[in-house]
Amino acid sequence: MKSMNVGENENEIESLSQILSKIQNLYYRKKDQLEELQTEISELKDVLNFLNSLISNKSFQSADEIYSKSLMKKEEDAIEENYFVEDLPKEKVEGTNIKR
Repeated sequence: MKSMNVGENENEIESLSQILSKIQNLYYRKKDQLEELQTEISELKDVLNFLNSLISNKSFQSADEIYSKSLMKKEEDAIEENYFVEDLPKEKVEGTNIKR
C-alpha cells in the first residue's frame, strides 16, 4: 500500500509541477505584455500631450489674431466716423430749416 501511495504522491507532485510551470509561463508572458502595454501607453500619452499643446498654441494664436483684427476694425471704424462729423459754420446753416 505504501508503494501505491508513493506512486500517487509522485504523480500528484508531477501534475502539480506541470501546473506550476504553466502558471509561471503564463505569469511571465502577461508580465511582458504588461510592460509592453505600459510602454505603449507612455508613448500615446506623449503624443496626446504634444497634440494638446499644439492645439492650445494654435487656438491662442488664432484668438490673438481675431483680437488684433477686431482692434484694427474698431480703429478703422473710428476713422470712418470722423469723416462724417463736421462742424458747419453758422453762416452756411442760417436761413435753412435744418434743425440740430
